[in-house]
This record gives sequence, structure tokens and C-alpha cells, in this order.
Amino acid sequence: CLTSDLKQELWKVEIDHGPVTTRPVSLDGLWVLAGTHVVRLDPLTGQEHQTILELPRACTSSPILVQQNDSTMLLAYASSDWEGGIMILNPSKPEKFDIYFDCEIGPVHKGIAQTNDSKRLFISDIYGVLHCVDLSTMQLLCSLQVSVCPLSQPTLSAGNIVVGSYDGRLHCIENGSEGGQMGRLWECDCLSSIFTKPLSLQSGDIVVCTTAGDVLRLSSNSGEIQSHHKLAGEIWSSPVEIETGPVVVALGARDS
Repeated sequence: CLTSDLKQELWKVEIDHGPVTTRPVSLDGLWVLAGTHVVRLDPLTGQEHQTILELPRACTSSPILVQQNDSTMLLAYASSDWEGGIMILNPSKPEKFDIYFDCEIGPVHKGIAQTNDSKRLFISDIYGVLHCVDLSTMQLLCSLQVSVCPLSQPTLSAGNIVVGSYDGRLHCIENGSEGGQMGRLWECDCLSSIFTKPLSLQSGDIVVCTTAGDVLRLSSNSGEIQSHHKLAGEIWSSPVEIETGPVVVALGARDS
């Protein structure tokens, strides 16, 4: 744990249950996935409050917070095992995980997207299928076979879903609101594999990065490529938009 200026290390803790490979979540403490165990730490001291449970299945993507109708906050973990499924933990009742969509979705290796109104989740799996979930009922509303290749983490853009695939194509999908089916709006050849989450700019355009070092800006309306910049290294990190006067896009690349 570091100070925000990164000049001081406040604490460091060894967690015996395994490596930490996903992003911690802050909710009445710091929730950390170590190996297959969920551990709650004191954010001020790093002291372990409680080892909650061992996940019933492996998880390689970072968990997210989801809000129920009664404002209760839950932790959602996507299974990367072959059975698939979403594992839900209520931090106020940490006796067990509830598993939803057991064997109904494929393994999930990327993050989950949530609508701004916290009503729906969008989940992409390694079989190239995009799933839409109703959070109020935890029902699978619809699924769409987007690609024959694994998908990136989806992102929301102008009310629709934008997701990349390992075959280098970017797809814009109608979001399936009000229980409707998802439908294809457009797709674009982005030259090489897309592993990272596309970025929806405040202007409405989309930035997507590829493993060949391509950085592309596209129209969210048509998928037309507006500009293209080539970096020397593979891009494995998701781009972010930074407002520093003129808006800039920051990303990391594995330069040779």
C-alpha cells in the first residue's frame, strides 16, 4: 500500500494463500483474491481481518461491485474454469458463494462490464460469445455468438456494447435493453489481435489497441477508422483517457 504520490510505502503484507493477480476491491475493507481465497484486509494497516472462503472455481479476471435494488453491494467473480459461471459474494453474509449460470457460459478470462444504471452485466467468454445478465433477477437475458475467437473485455459506448476479438475485429453490438435480443451494428478489421478493453472517449469515438502495436480511433456510429498510430511494441494494457488540458490517451506497450 503506497501513498497517492507514490513516495512512501505504508504497509506490505504476505498473504499465504497464493499470488495476487487481480485488482483488489474496496468495500468496508480491502477485498483481495489470493490464489483461490478471498481475504479481507484493513486498508490502513494491511492486517488480515478474515479469510472468507475458497472460491469454488478459478478466477483470472478482476472482480466487480454490483448493486442490488435494495442498495446492497455484492462482489462478482467470473469463473475461468470450463464450467463457467458467475460467483457472487455478499460481504455482509460471507458464509458461501452463490453460483449463477452454471455451465451456461464459457470460461471468462476478461473483465465484466456493468451498465451505468447497475441493471445489467455484459460478459464475454473464450468461445466468442457475449452474454447479457439482468442484475435484478440474476437471469441470463440473451447471448450472441460474436466471433469464433475469444473476446476482449466489453465496454459501453453510446448505449451499445463494443468488444474486440482475438482475430483482430472490433464489434459494436446493440445492448439488448428491456429484455430484447442483442444484434450486430457494425464490425471493423483492426489489423491484429485485440486482447484489451476498448476505450470509449468522451467525444463518442472509440480507441482500440492491438498486440501488433496498433492504436486506432474509430467512429462509434459507423466503425470507420478515423486515425491510426503504430507503436514498436505489443500492447497488452487497456488505454485510458486523461484530461490534462488537451485530452490525451495513455497506454502501456511491451517495447522490444
